[in-house]
Amino acid sequence: MYRRNGVEVQDAGSRHLEPHFSVDELKARYRASGDPVESRRWHLLWLVHTQTILTDAAKAVGLNYDYARAVVRDYKRDGAAGLRNQMFGRANLELLEKRFILTS
Repeated sequence: MYRRNGVEVQDAGSRHLEPHFSVDELKARYRASGDPVESRRWHLLWLVHTQTILTDAAKAVGLNYDYARAVVRDYKRDGAAGLRNQMFGRANLELLEKRFILTS
């Protein structure tokens, strides 16, 4: 529980995190990720899994609280698939296409 705008609020993210990965696996994924967006999401989950409340975890990794809640929600629902950065693959594809066009 914490206070937000003078009202006590239950921090949904820190109450329960689906056991898709262990604490060590979450930490390894955030450190190994080549995509900074995904790395930040894994880091958030690692912090939440180590009993850091969501508001503090979001601040620690530089995320808005509502966005952090959405990350936790997606992880609970979809596991690792919920953390994928949809834009990362698209940007890489566009870069490859540009390189292909320039070299053709």
